[in-house]
Amino acid sequence: MAKVIAGFRDKETQIVYVIGDDYEGDRVAELTKAGFLKKEATKKATK
Repeated sequence: MAKVIAGFRDKETQIVYVIGDDYEGDRVAELTKAGFLKKEATKKATK
């Protein structure tokens, strides 16, 4: 999952995302590279 850091409209689904939304689409890598998303760090289990 990734957090939206710049508002955009998904060209495939036409859904508008605003800052703070969670994005779970297929284009996370593309949109992260373009500066619209910030990939959230995965939490590791602790012992």
